[in-house]
Amino acid sequence: MEVGTHSDPDYPLSGTIDYVELRTDANKATFNLRAVLPNKDRALVPGMFVRLRVPLEQIRDAVLLPLSSIGTDQRGHYVLVAADGGKVERRSVTLLD
Repeated sequence: MEVGTHSDPDYPLSGTIDYVELRTDANKATFNLRAVLPNKDRALVPGMFVRLRVPLEQIRDAVLLPLSSIGTDQRGHYVLVAADGGKVERRSVTLLD
Protein backbone atom coordinates (compact mmCIF):
# COMPACT_ATOMS: atom_id res chain seq x y z
CA MET A 1 0.00 0.00 0.00
CA GLU A 2 1.29 3.45 -0.87
CA VAL A 3 0.29 6.68 0.89
CA GLY A 4 0.50 10.34 -0.08
CA THR A 5 -0.80 13.58 1.41
CA HIS A 6 -2.65 16.29 -0.53
CA SER A 7 0.62 18.15 -1.07
CA ASP A 8 2.61 15.14 -2.31
CA PRO A 9 2.84 14.75 -6.11
CA ASP A 10 3.25 10.99 -5.71
CA TYR A 11 2.99 8.35 -2.94
CA PRO A 12 6.20 8.62 -0.89
CA LEU A 13 5.17 6.39 2.03
CA SER A 14 4.58 2.67 1.85
CA GLY A 15 3.18 0.20 4.32
CA THR A 16 1.13 -2.96 4.67
CA ILE A 17 -2.53 -3.59 5.34
CA ASP A 18 -2.79 -5.87 8.35
CA TYR A 19 -6.56 -6.00 8.92
CA VAL A 20 -9.65 -5.77 6.72
CA GLU A 21 -13.13 -5.88 8.22
CA LEU A 22 -15.16 -8.75 6.77
CA ARG A 23 -18.37 -6.78 6.31
CA THR A 24 -19.15 -3.65 4.37
CA ASP A 25 -21.54 -0.82 5.10
CA ALA A 26 -24.00 -1.08 2.21
CA ASN A 27 -25.43 2.38 2.89
CA LYS A 28 -22.05 4.09 2.56
CA ALA A 29 -20.29 1.51 0.32
CA THR A 30 -17.35 1.52 2.74
CA PHE A 31 -15.36 -0.94 4.82
CA ASN A 32 -12.76 -0.55 7.54
CA LEU A 33 -9.13 -1.52 7.28
CA ARG A 34 -5.95 -0.92 9.25
CA ALA A 35 -2.51 -0.28 7.82
CA VAL A 36 0.94 -0.12 9.37
CA LEU A 37 3.54 2.23 7.91
CA PRO A 38 6.62 4.04 9.17
CA ASN A 39 6.13 7.70 10.09
CA LYS A 40 9.65 8.70 11.16
CA ASP A 41 9.35 12.28 9.92
CA ARG A 42 5.89 12.63 11.51
CA ALA A 43 4.44 13.58 8.13
CA LEU A 44 1.17 11.95 9.15
CA VAL A 45 -0.89 13.16 12.11
CA PRO A 46 -4.11 11.79 13.65
CA GLY A 47 -7.23 12.79 11.75
CA MET A 48 -5.35 13.63 8.56
CA PHE A 49 -6.82 12.76 5.17
CA VAL A 50 -4.46 10.90 2.84
CA ARG A 51 -4.52 9.34 -0.61
CA LEU A 52 -4.03 5.59 -0.89
CA ARG A 53 -2.91 3.41 -3.74
CA VAL A 54 -3.48 -0.28 -3.13
CA PRO A 55 -2.05 -2.61 -5.77
CA LEU A 56 -4.38 -5.53 -6.43
CA GLU A 57 -3.44 -8.94 -7.65
CA GLN A 58 -5.56 -10.79 -10.17
CA ILE A 59 -5.75 -14.49 -9.36
CA ARG A 60 -6.69 -16.67 -12.31
CA ASP A 61 -8.66 -19.89 -12.03
CA ALA A 62 -9.77 -19.13 -8.46
CA VAL A 63 -13.22 -19.54 -6.98
CA LEU A 64 -14.58 -17.19 -4.34
CA LEU A 65 -16.63 -19.01 -1.69
CA PRO A 66 -18.36 -17.93 1.49
CA LEU A 67 -16.21 -18.75 4.50
CA SER A 68 -19.10 -20.71 6.00
CA SER A 69 -18.89 -23.25 3.14
CA ILE A 70 -15.29 -24.20 3.91
CA GLY A 71 -14.64 -26.99 6.38
CA THR A 72 -11.45 -27.95 8.19
CA ASP A 73 -10.31 -31.34 9.43
CA GLN A 74 -7.01 -33.14 10.05
CA ARG A 75 -6.35 -33.34 6.30
CA GLY A 76 -6.81 -29.58 5.78
CA HIS A 77 -9.46 -27.34 4.25
CA TYR A 78 -12.27 -28.76 2.13
CA VAL A 79 -15.66 -28.08 0.56
CA LEU A 80 -18.53 -30.45 -0.08
CA VAL A 81 -19.80 -30.57 -3.67
CA ALA A 82 -22.78 -32.24 -5.31
CA ALA A 83 -21.48 -34.95 -7.63
CA ASP A 84 -23.18 -37.05 -10.27
CA GLY A 85 -25.99 -39.24 -9.03
CA GLY A 86 -26.89 -36.88 -6.19
CA LYS A 87 -23.91 -37.90 -4.08
CA VAL A 88 -21.88 -35.47 -1.98
CA GLU A 89 -18.09 -35.49 -2.31
CA ARG A 90 -15.33 -33.92 -0.25
CA ARG A 91 -12.86 -31.80 -2.25
CA SER A 92 -9.65 -30.43 -0.80
CA VAL A 93 -9.08 -26.70 -1.36
CA THR A 94 -6.19 -24.32 -0.92
CA LEU A 95 -6.96 -20.99 0.75
CA LEU A 96 -5.20 -17.84 -0.43
CA ASP A 97 -4.35 -15.05 1.99
